[in-house]
Formats: sequence, structure tokens, C-alpha cells
Amino acid sequence: MSKFHYDKKFKAKRKVKKNKKGRRYVMTDIHGYYGTFCKLLDQIKLKKHDQLFLLGDFIDRGRQGKEVLDKVISLIDEGYAIYPL
Repeated sequence: MSKFHYDKKFKAKRKVKKNKKGRRYVMTDIHGYYGTFCKLLDQIKLKKHDQLFLLGDFIDRGRQGKEVLDKVISLIDEGYAIYPL
């Protein structure tokens, strides 16, 4: 069994700074429901200066997992501040 070494000086390599005029959103558990995902995006009226953090579970259960991933990728390509985790 190997041991995990924890360094007390460890810091995140990338910090996400908040845009001064943008908003922050978090979505989780999309589960391949592309229609619902798009409706949520429409409801929050996501702007390019906003930040959207997507916390996993993108593709299981629903039938449109590929479409969800394509939408996330296209938003990033269009310059939206999307952070998929």
C-alpha cells in the first residue's frame, strides 16, 4: 500500500478571478438532458462576462449527452467563461 504525501505548502495552480461586472453561476447534474440545460442557460441569460462552473455528471441517464458536451465546447469556443469540472 502506498502512502499519499501531503505538502502543507500546496496551492492551486490556477485561480479563477471573478469578473467585476459579471455574475457567477454553478450547475451540476446535467445528466445528458440537453433541453433542460439549454433552458437553464436561457433562464439565466448567460453573458460572456459571466462565469459558469459545471460540476460534473454531464452525460449519463439522458439521451443527449453528446449534445450537452457539444454545447459546452461551443460556448467555450465562443468566448464564454465556462469551467467544466
